[in-house]
Amino acid sequence: MFSNLKTRVQGICNADDAISAREYYEEGGDVLVSIESMSLYAKFSMDDELLFNQYVYALYDDVDKTDGSFMFNGHPATEYAHSIVNDAFDAGIINTGCLAIKVLHIWMYIVHKLQLAVQQCDEGIPENYGAIDEAAALWESGLLFEMADELGPKFGHEQMDGMTYLNRQIIDRFNSAQVYHQDKTNSCQSKNALGGLRIIVKEIVSYMTAVLIQQLIFAMVDYPDSSKTQEDMVELMSFVVLPRIMGCGHEMVYDDLYEKLATRNFDKGSIPFVTDAIHSHLN
Repeated sequence: MFSNLKTRVQGICNADDAISAREYYEEGGDVLVSIESMSLYAKFSMDDELLFNQYVYALYDDVDKTDGSFMFNGHPATEYAHSIVNDAFDAGIINTGCLAIKVLHIWMYIVHKLQLAVQQCDEGIPENYGAIDEAAALWESGLLFEMADELGPKFGHEQMDGMTYLNRQIIDRFNSAQVYHQDKTNSCQSKNALGGLRIIVKEIVSYMTAVLIQQLIFAMVDYPDSSKTQEDMVELMSFVVLPRIMGCGHEMVYDDLYEKLATRNFDKGSIPFVTDAIHSHLN
């Protein structure tokens, strides 16, 4: 189902210009939806999902006075991912758009598939199972597996059976989740098994979040001082990571970190404070 997603992500990331990148972004082909639609249609497919709504609430910066809906960057806040990528392409910043589709669109779409897997298990109709397989396929074909493997060694993570630590934890749990749809003894046919699947899904999302945190730290530490690229990447990754802190109920910490990271005034001297705050408040 997602066999062509990797080609489209690579097409965006390797595009010679923003026009070509945008064409790959908007095309659907044999992918279930286009990458663009993962964000544009999220207000329908993810409207009742907690994590998606936490991002919408954390990132909104205005309210539409005609209907009271949240806005972000002049667009519906439910389309926050599309708005960020669209701005990157408008500015011709392909590398930012490339990273954004992975850590915003595809990352959240995987979370959506994981939540759908729990719902499928709860309904107990084997013919409808498949979301776990789709989530695992998205992690690989969306190049998040590759990103995690590249980041791992920068944080002292060695290979574990052919992959870095975080990927190993994520893949092992994808495999464990699949058991609930396959094992006749401990399956979704047993309501007692549903709680176990929910725990596994929560752990997958936690490890996926750790990859995002690594990418934020890498953006803060490894780009040259005061470079425009660093400002772009730090701002992007702040939009990606900080809503998780807001979701944990730490609004004041969120506001402080947002001011330091998302307002294009990043100072490397704030790195110790930022990393400590993330470690202390993202749980």
